[in-house]
Amino acid sequence: MHAAKVPILVVGVGSITGCYPAAFLSIYSTSKSFLLHWIHGLSIDEAFHDPSADTTFHYMNVGEVIAPGNFTMKPNLFCPTLETMAWAIIRVVGCSHREVIPYVWHVLAKVMLDVFGDGFAAKLMGTYMKYLDDEREVKDK
Repeated sequence: MHAAKVPILVVGVGSITGCYPAAFLSIYSTSKSFLLHWIHGLSIDEAFHDPSADTTFHYMNVGEVIAPGNFTMKPNLFCPTLETMAWAIIRVVGCSHREVIPYVWHVLAKVMLDVFGDGFAAKLMGTYMKYLDDEREVKDK
């Protein structure tokens, strides 16, 4: 990356589970935590290697997003559609922060998890994952 003299943008799409692992998603959560720290490390490497480089690194810390074909949930204030999330990410690209929560309602969820701590986060997310699993079983019957 250091050879280019044009602006470079590196965006990693992460997850709040990178900070607060969710039950039944340990590998996913681990991969998002790795991505957060990798983006951080790359940005430091680039800053020390070539301070004049115009390279921006972002880790987009997102919460739940409702994908097309999801029959268990409908989009709502805290669970936007993919299109809504994409627009939120586009809106914050280029800001001065490395780690960004692009969707405003996910900021509230992250603040709540930060305030109440890891134990609360584990119970809350575990209960939620169990609820989603139970909902899928009901739909499959």
